[in-house]
Amino acid sequence: MPRKTDPLQRSLTLLKLIPRHPGMIATTTLQEKLKDRGFEVTLRTLQRDMNTLSAQFPITCNESERPHRWYFDRDYNHSLPGMDTNEALTLVLAEQYLHSLLPAAVLDNLAGPLNEARKHLDSIQANGHGSWQSKVRLLPAHQSLVPARFNSDVWHVVTDALLHHHAIEARYRKRHNEEPSSYLLHPQGIVHRHSVTYLLATVKDYDDVLQFALHRFESAQATVTPYRPLANFSVDSYISNGGFGLLQSQETVTLKALISRELFVRLQETPLNEDQVLTSPDDSGWGQLTAQVRDEQTLFWWLQSMGGAIRVLAPKQWRDELLRQAKELVGWYEGVERL
Repeated sequence: MPRKTDPLQRSLTLLKLIPRHPGMIATTTLQEKLKDRGFEVTLRTLQRDMNTLSAQFPITCNESERPHRWYFDRDYNHSLPGMDTNEALTLVLAEQYLHSLLPAAVLDNLAGPLNEARKHLDSIQANGHGSWQSKVRLLPAHQSLVPARFNSDVWHVVTDALLHHHAIEARYRKRHNEEPSSYLLHPQGIVHRHSVTYLLATVKDYDDVLQFALHRFESAQATVTPYRPLANFSVDSYISNGGFGLLQSQETVTLKALISRELFVRLQETPLNEDQVLTSPDDSGWGQLTAQVRDEQTLFWWLQSMGGAIRVLAPKQWRDELLRQAKELVGWYEGVERL
């Protein structure tokens, strides 16, 4: 990437990089992000830039930490040049479709850019881009739950620790405990699942990776305790190896099932995987599905959600478990009828 030298362009880029409080960004991180965008400056030059900008904008420097950290005032909704129509439309649609998935703390940080995007689109309602957001909708495949709310200050401390590799002191309340306990955590990753955001972290000097739901944090703060990274740790590997109970075994199994005509059409258009084999429905209205699949909990949940549209033939353990659940439900509903 060619080196950029325009001071005005550099200043505009800096303004876009600075978060609103309680978010903060270190001077060294700003230098790295500027370099990624083609601006190579010394820390002294960057410090001069920031001093100039802070004299013109409500930007504060937190000098209690090294390196210094910068942020906009919490209530400052800055509108900066440079957001075009495509960017504004993408941002508004992303917020519309992800609002039930993203934590409130994340959406709060997007309030300024979202307001700018909406104003931009409102100003161009006469063209197709401006009205596009009212013409597109996403219907979720499953019932979405309201995301668990957590403290935005905790979010910023956790994400900053994960990004810059430092340990944190946390007050955390376990699911069945009313009183929180203190933990020294070494963040390793973040996973969002079923409307809950989890911090993956080790505790003290242990190597076991544990899950901490962010909405159960009472508080979190950075600490000077040396950070302990885990060699070769991968969030993807953690998940695929059953970290969230999604993997029942490492085996591949053959799924065989009778499928309704409606499900046959759906799987023709949106296959279970690229290797599935479908047999057309016969006069009885039932076709057949055969596929090599991983023995995963998520796939079993999908089979459960299909209800009477699918009849599992193999693997036997899946068929037996579905039969057990069906008998249990029938027994319960028959009991209700007798009341």
